[in-house]
Amino acid sequence: MPRKQKVLIIENSRYVTGGFKAIFSLTEALKDKCDFHYIIPKGSKVRSVLEAHQYPVEELAMLEISRRVKTLLYLPVLNPNANRVIKYMDEHNISILHVNDIFNQLGCAVKFKRPAFKLVYHVRLLKSSYISAFYPLFAKMIARYADKIICVSEAVYRDINKNSKAVVLYDRPHTTEKQNPWNGLLHPGQARILYLSNYIPGKGQQLALQVLKKLVTTYPAISLHFYGDVQEGLSQKYLRQLKKYVAVNNLHRNVFFNGRAEDIETTMKAHDLVLNMSESESFSFVCLEAVLYGVPLVTTNSGGPAEITDYGKMALLTPNKNIPETAAAIKNMLTNPEQYTRLSKAAKNWAEKHFDFNTTVNFIHKIYTENQ
Repeated sequence: MPRKQKVLIIENSRYVTGGFKAIFSLTEALKDKCDFHYIIPKGSKVRSVLEAHQYPVEELAMLEISRRVKTLLYLPVLNPNANRVIKYMDEHNISILHVNDIFNQLGCAVKFKRPAFKLVYHVRLLKSSYISAFYPLFAKMIARYADKIICVSEAVYRDINKNSKAVVLYDRPHTTEKQNPWNGLLHPGQARILYLSNYIPGKGQQLALQVLKKLVTTYPAISLHFYGDVQEGLSQKYLRQLKKYVAVNNLHRNVFFNGRAEDIETTMKAHDLVLNMSESESFSFVCLEAVLYGVPLVTTNSGGPAEITDYGKMALLTPNKNIPETAAAIKNMLTNPEQYTRLSKAAKNWAEKHFDFNTTVNFIHKIYTENQ
């Protein structure tokens, strides 16, 4: 039997995010061929998920790149953390390090100190994201130190300047439908719009509320349902701002705030359409899951969603941050429900062929094993 590769995943998520779901799906699919270990930030909620699936987990005091003054401590923390990672890899005989986003430069620091380790970077952010000021530097660093760079979309590939080490490899949720197909837009005037995203500035919930404000003048019974985790700090402040907007604009009968959706298929199929207005999206699990579950999708062109919708052929794609055009697109969908029910079925068939989970899994395994 071939020797199992030992891989250490550095995952920066403090909550269950699309990026975490993507790497977790890959490790689950490859766990018979590879031994995976995870390093996560102290106090991360993803620990319970990993331990429930029996992954060895180590916590580090990792700082996130942000606009806060505390970010200035990032470089001094990087060196001792790199030493701890090297020690962990030596103790567990691990030779492959897989970092699950560009902003975590811990992998570059490890590779600088120990060049023999294989370093793989997954890039899940666009240049237009919240780390825009650091993006060129980070892209240059991973281009220098990574052995392989995985871009989750063509949009990401363009942003890192089409580096020779880079390859485009789409994320694909390991979805298996357990329920009946989505049953169609039966009552357009009472449509339930789903917005599935953690409450984080930049994820577009405030834009969705402005769209809803335009829609209720024509469809007073329409409703917008938010689902997502609330993080500490800015996330809590952001949620308060969203609720204040609802109160000021008398939308309390039309807007519902919920926690994280535990069952994505059930949640999506309980709604009439999925809306995404994230301001910068390298890919978008939410958009792809909507298409794969056959639920009509309206999304703004913020990067990856354009590729997921075949540039507007498989869903309604509107300009980024454009409230009037997004509201008009939803009105169009509600006015022509049968047309968009047919489109969602066609999109589902297209996406199942275009975004193949096994292709992604096999390619990752090839990266791990080549030259070993």
